[in-house]
Amino acid sequence: MELIPHARESYRTGLGEFALALITGLLPGASGREEESLKSLRDRVERLLAPPAKGSPAPAVEVTVPANSGWVASGVVLKKGSRYKITASGKWSTGGAEGGGREVDAGGDPAAPLQPAGIPFGALVAQIGADFKTIAIGKETSLLAPDAGEIFFCMNDRPVEFQDNTGQVQ
Repeated sequence: MELIPHARESYRTGLGEFALALITGLLPGASGREEESLKSLRDRVERLLAPPAKGSPAPAVEVTVPANSGWVASGVVLKKGSRYKITASGKWSTGGAEGGGREVDAGGDPAAPLQPAGIPFGALVAQIGADFKTIAIGKETSLLAPDAGEIFFCMNDRPVEFQDNTGQVQ
């Protein structure tokens, strides 16, 4: 992390993105002091990557995502290549055979991975615009928008099984 400010300008973004990817991968398994240290490190890298301020920051937007519905439109249109911090709080319960009615937060149940790509069952996920690629969000992430378009949120569950879920996250 301390090397990023000293790296050649052309390498800084790549190094920062690499560091953020590693930190994001380590956060789900961290707790206590380790989790606090990783979050602090992530915040430092994000500050290094942030473009110079040109005005006031964009206002925060709160979106409620019910566990028993499909994709929820956020009303927020992302700009490709821009960074967005997404946090989620609240609890929801997964129904059906996989979830067994367990209450989880937006990080889901890592012991019960579900497709796509091993994203935990019950985790908060997103899709951007017309791209049907599912992105893991969890409790907190720093998202570099891979595409432009409105961001949609949903619980990671089988599409035909939302009706047995309860709760919501914001």
